[in-house]
Amino acid sequence: MVRMRGGSGKGWVEWLPGSDAKTARKSEAFAAEEHTWTERELKIPARRGESGVLRLYLPAGSKPVEVDWIELNSQSGKRSWNF
Repeated sequence: MVRMRGGSGKGWVEWLPGSDAKTARKSEAFAAEEHTWTERELKIPARRGESGVLRLYLPAGSKPVEVDWIELNSQSGKRSWNF
């Protein structure tokens, strides 16, 4: 999950589902709202031990994006980052 505001438009999360270099990148798009805090739950279908690389692309608009927090939940636990 991510909580953000500003930068209205589309963003996406992209991931490599494992350590195999032949694995194709996958992504899921989301929308952000400019003036209100928005929470987005982005589901990443990775199996245990296949977390790979995760990238968050914020909406690229004319206004800055504020990120309040990011939370990553998996079978091995939860990690969170506050900004």
